[in-house]
Amino acid sequence: MSRLLQPLPLALSVEPGAGASLASLQVAGLRMTTFGPAERTQVRADVTGSIAAAPAPKAPARGAARPELLASVAIPFGRLPALERIAPAYAEIETDFLDHCGTVMCENATATLKQVVAAGRKGRFVDLLAAVNRSVNRLITYRRDKDLYGTMDYWAKPSATLERGMGDCEDYAILKMAVLAKAGVPARSMSVVILRDEKRQVYHAVTAVQTSNGAYIVDNLEAELRKDSDLPNYMPLYSVSAGRGYIYGRRTGGAMVASAGGLKSVAPGEGLEAEIVTVAEALPALPVSGPR
Repeated sequence: MSRLLQPLPLALSVEPGAGASLASLQVAGLRMTTFGPAERTQVRADVTGSIAAAPAPKAPARGAARPELLASVAIPFGRLPALERIAPAYAEIETDFLDHCGTVMCENATATLKQVVAAGRKGRFVDLLAAVNRSVNRLITYRRDKDLYGTMDYWAKPSATLERGMGDCEDYAILKMAVLAKAGVPARSMSVVILRDEKRQVYHAVTAVQTSNGAYIVDNLEAELRKDSDLPNYMPLYSVSAGRGYIYGRRTGGAMVASAGGLKSVAPGEGLEAEIVTVAEALPALPVSGPR
C-alpha cells in the first residue's frame, strides 16, 4: 500500500492487435489498460518518468480509505471524465435533497427513504446497507440514459432520479451513496465504481462501501447485499470516491482490468433492462408512506 503513494514509473504503449483506441499502462508492477485517442492525454503519452510528472491528481484525504476492491489495486487518477459528470451530484448530497420534491411519486419515495435512514441509524451497519439497497432498487425503475436524457451516459443528481422515479445503474449507485451519506456514512468510505461484468459482458456501475470487514457492494443487479469477494465476475475499471478519481490495476501476472473502449465510451447499464426488472420483481413490496 505505502509504495503506491510514491511516484510511479509509467510507460504507455499501444496494445498489438487491440485497435487504435486501446493502450496498456504498466505502473510499478501493476498491469492495466487505459484508453485511447481522446483519453490518452489523461496520462500524457509524452511522459516517460513518473505519474508525478503528469497533472497531479488530488491526494487522498487524511484518513480516507483507498477504494481497493475486487482483488484490484486503486491508483489515484485525477483526470477522469467521471469527476466532472458526478460533481453536481456530490454538491447536492450536501443539501437537504430529500426534502425537496415536485411530484407525489417523489414525495412518497423520499418519505420511505427517510424512514430507512432513521431506522438505519439505530441498527446494524450492514442492515442499513441492505435496506438502502432494497429500497432504492424497489423505488427506481431502470431506464437507459439514451431514453431519459437523449445521451448514452448521463450521471443524474439524486433529486433528478427521485423526481423521474427512473435511472440507469450509475443513477442507482449515486442515489444509494447519497442516502447512505444522509444516514451518516462518511463520503470517504463510499465510491461509485464503473466495472465490467465479465459474466454478462456489459459495463455496470455499483456503490462500494469500505468497512473494517471488507468492501460491500450495493448493487441494482443484486437483491441481497454482497461482499466484493463474492463477485469474481466484476472487473473494476475506475471509481470516484469523495470527489477523487481512481483507476484499477492488478499485480503483474494477473488479468488486465479493462479490455475495451475509451473511458468516455463506457456506458454502464446498456443491455441490462430485463435482468434489472427481474431483480426488482423479486424484492418485497415497500410500505407506502405519505409525505411528512
